[in-house]
Amino acid sequence: KIKGVPPKNKNPLKEEDIVKSLIDKSTTLDTMVITRILSERSTNALGDFEVTYTYDPAAVKIVEEFRQNLKDISLKMHQRNEKLVQKYEYLYPEEIPNSIST
Repeated sequence: KIKGVPPKNKNPLKEEDIVKSLIDKSTTLDTMVITRILSERSTNALGDFEVTYTYDPAAVKIVEEFRQNLKDISLKMHQRNEKLVQKYEYLYPEEIPNSIST
């Protein structure tokens, strides 16, 4: 958030006016740290569970099918991207975090 009042005319601002309107170093650093933390992957990829909670054979089979489906989807996406100049990589299953909190 910029401090001060917005300019009311088109007169050029002085450097000191611009510097006065900037937020302080501490707030800038806090913003940079939070942005860095929220930008880092903090969990495994989709389908790669950190803890195994599934022991029932039927559930284990479903998880294995899910992982295979993710591999198939990823392969199709990589193949499509080979033909594109601008690659679409945002929804690769291996790039989606397993946790919804990240």
